[in-house]
Amino acid sequence: MTANTRISTMAAATLALLLLAVPIHGFGSLCRSSHTLDPMTRAGPLSTTPPDTTKATRIAFLGDQGLTLDSATLLTHIREWGPHAVVHLGDLDYKDDPVAWDSQINATLGERVPYLVAIGNHDVPRWSGPGGYAEVIARRIAAAERDTHGQVSCHGEIGANVLCNVHGIELVVNGVGTFGQGHVEFVQETLGKSGATWKVCAWHKNQRAYQPGAKIDETGYAIYDACRAAGAIVATAHEHAYSRTHVMASFADQLLANASDPATLPLRSNHPSPPHANLTIQPGRTFAFVSGLGGESVRSAYWPEIAQRPWLAAVATADTPDVRAGAVLCEFGARGDPQRAECEFVDAVNGIVFDRFTITSRPDAAPPAIAKMLTAAGTNGSPTCRRDTIDVPLRHVAHRGPKRINLARGQGVGPVRFEFEVPRLAAGSKVAAAHLQLMGAPSALRNAAVASGARPEQMVLQVAAHRPSSGPMGLLSKLGQSVMHWTLWKPALAPPTAWASDEWEANEVWVSPNLYQSETVTGGGLVEVEVSATGAAAAGLGEVYVGERGGCLAPSLMLHIDVCE
Repeated sequence: MTANTRISTMAAATLALLLLAVPIHGFGSLCRSSHTLDPMTRAGPLSTTPPDTTKATRIAFLGDQGLTLDSATLLTHIREWGPHAVVHLGDLDYKDDPVAWDSQINATLGERVPYLVAIGNHDVPRWSGPGGYAEVIARRIAAAERDTHGQVSCHGEIGANVLCNVHGIELVVNGVGTFGQGHVEFVQETLGKSGATWKVCAWHKNQRAYQPGAKIDETGYAIYDACRAAGAIVATAHEHAYSRTHVMASFADQLLANASDPATLPLRSNHPSPPHANLTIQPGRTFAFVSGLGGESVRSAYWPEIAQRPWLAAVATADTPDVRAGAVLCEFGARGDPQRAECEFVDAVNGIVFDRFTITSRPDAAPPAIAKMLTAAGTNGSPTCRRDTIDVPLRHVAHRGPKRINLARGQGVGPVRFEFEVPRLAAGSKVAAAHLQLMGAPSALRNAAVASGARPEQMVLQVAAHRPSSGPMGLLSKLGQSVMHWTLWKPALAPPTAWASDEWEANEVWVSPNLYQSETVTGGGLVEVEVSATGAAAAGLGEVYVGERGGCLAPSLMLHIDVCE
């Protein structure tokens, strides 16, 4: 394949959506599941089963599990706690091994506990098809529906959008940022129309502001605020740590519901056995948590930004003594009160509780007037703006030919080129940032490189985004030290820089630095992004997906859009 070869076809329906500028959130918008649970219409939510006020419902939330000893210890702890269901927030075993993952659950938690799963980025390659994770999950849900005589039921496309009812508690489990489309609309048309006392939104990835680490924005704020509007708790993972926010009046605007109350503001960090916090949720107000300590690993907090996130109420990270593997354990209908839930984040290895909170749900309360709160916070009547995210799929997906490509293709061959058809944005909108997304691919070459001591810092990617020379704009951005055909492009809109990472993981989405750095870019037209890998480890670590599963794992261009009205 030559330097001018374009990785080549995007589904016509997806292109139509893009041209209408309909938000498609995050990587994996072309992914489709092989398993659907009683396909539901978009007419409305499931019938709500009234909770039994004489018996509480216990649900455990965990993510980023793995097949470690700590993973097994956590599942055993959850079994002893006595859950009515477990919600797994993605990244199941990191080994692409559905059989091993299922066997671990059966050996620790047991075969009969309902197990609901949000797809994680590490799960996508083995999600669909015979013997995939979706098949295992469908089997477990079917068994749960039989065992509970319908007290647990789920409907929807496994991985993309599923609505479950667990003893009257409604949960939407989706793949925003990872898999499928229509996530915001699904929440609005299910939980948004539900009168259930307890509602939960569960997915894997998150926005940088609402986790304690340095993960970038990967879902958009619209999904957070759709859940908030419904009065639904937001449960995520992805960052291998724990965190919880205060009650939020707006996620996009980072607006605390009780900012005037100093008692709600101190961050409880590195603090075992904390006192209870009291949270009240209702339509328009809720909180979010990250429960990513399922046993695979523990990561440090990104302390330079923690002080800039006053909405974080509690964190537990690798900087916290005795944090190994834990889960959020919630008892809904606690103490015989159907509107009360008692939750804690507990480390199963060391038995330490790092966060305790009681939730009061007021599903019939009127949504607060956000516009007045924003004005009081200092907008002074200026135009209301929101940040949205759209995922632009690869313009031409290779259905024949290579499904993967190595970005370090050898000297003289040149960079790999990807094409994206960017939609023209509505009036009042502008592109705030654009990031190329690539998914690293596992390979024998990668395994050999890692075994021989290859380190992530030994590979650097050079990436450049531009429009064709015949278009209204030339070079949008040049990143890296040297790129061929410089004379074809117009001056850069961003300073040259390199794309480095401390991970370059297989089955992880690699997200580039910002490729657009201009306040005047309004989108529309063809964008070409060229990428090449250099460094001692480039040949081993530089393989990425380009066309697996009809474009499911193909590169995409994530645009952050500012929409002002």
